Amino acid sequence: MTGVLPNRVTKLLDRFIELLLKNTTDKLKAGYIVSARMWKGARELYSSCKKRAEELETENKKLRLSNTTLKKKLGL
Repeated sequence: MTGVLPNRVTKLLDRFIELLLKNTTDKLKAGYIVSARMWKGARELYSSCKKRAEELETENKKLRLSNTTLKKKLGL
């Protein structure tokens, strides 16, 4: 089970970037100009998603450690 969350997080982040790039590419093909504001907003969204994913990964590690500790105390 080790590495399950980071792998999921990585896949989600990769998919987010893929969709963002596809959307941007489609707009550029159609002659749509991506404003600096839109690009900045997308980057900020990506950064916040990445930060949250890292927070969840850290929380998951703490919970796994607590779970292991409790199992040892209970003799499981």
